[in-house]
Amino acid sequence: MSVERLSERLVRHSTPGKAVSRVGGAQLIAQHLGDRLAHGAHRSGGARMPIWSGGLAAVALILAFLAGCRSQPAPPPTRYVSKTGFRAVTVPRPDEPGFTYTLLDAWVDSPEHIIVVTRQDSSLGVAYARRRVDCKRSRLLTLGTGETVEAVMLERPDPHDSQMVGGSSATLTSVTACYLLGR
Repeated sequence: MSVERLSERLVRHSTPGKAVSRVGGAQLIAQHLGDRLAHGAHRSGGARMPIWSGGLAAVALILAFLAGCRSQPAPPPTRYVSKTGFRAVTVPRPDEPGFTYTLLDAWVDSPEHIIVVTRQDSSLGVAYARRRVDCKRSRLLTLGTGETVEAVMLERPDPHDSQMVGGSSATLTSVTACYLLGR
């Protein structure tokens, strides 16, 4: 495969409006050159080249690609802003010292239900969840989960609601929301 065809592959594998990531581009280049080396010695101009020259070519091509990439900082995470004026509450979990649970928002959705938006922070990253809670029957239905505020607001409900489980973070944050909303 020529450098031009490899460049076309890189463009095809990129996201519209964004450049190919350094890792993604380097992986494509390494895969291409690995495929070439797996099929025998690299041919250039009809003469057989030693197998190690393909390795040098791979390193040179990857370095050239990485040099051409411009590192762009990740966009800042979107902050969740309550539409109801709810003030975020950190829900303590002494039995989970590496995790922080924050009740970002809660509002009354119907006479039986409230909606709760939570954030979980840990060394693994951030996770958001949006749930519909029936405070009187102690049941909850997950409406959306994700690593971003935008992802959690997409409607992807679980097929069925479930009984709250004692000791779970979902139960703890839901019960806290029920209490704060006087349900």
